[in-house]
Amino acid sequence: MSRFKDDTPKLFVLKPFQKPRVQSMAIQRRASGGRPSKGDRHVLTTRIPTAEAEKLFAVADALGTSASSFIAEVMAEKLASIDLDKLSGQEALPFSKAS
Repeated sequence: MSRFKDDTPKLFVLKPFQKPRVQSMAIQRRASGGRPSKGDRHVLTTRIPTAEAEKLFAVADALGTSASSFIAEVMAEKLASIDLDKLSGQEALPFSKAS
């Protein structure tokens, strides 16, 4: 009795005292399309209150985006508004005072 049902594709054909050989299979092409790469990314994990998470998912869904993409956009806007020099207390020295 065969191990395989008749309709199951067989990848190897084994005969007594012979090396296994692979039967030829159709080459699969990678699907074309999909979204383009968003570039180099870093994974962050955070925990937020359940009520805020539910609102986050509702807002992202209403905007037609993922929660991750929404968070990335909001964070980018917030970070763009922060001046690191003022935050660290290190402002650029004006050239008139440099010498």
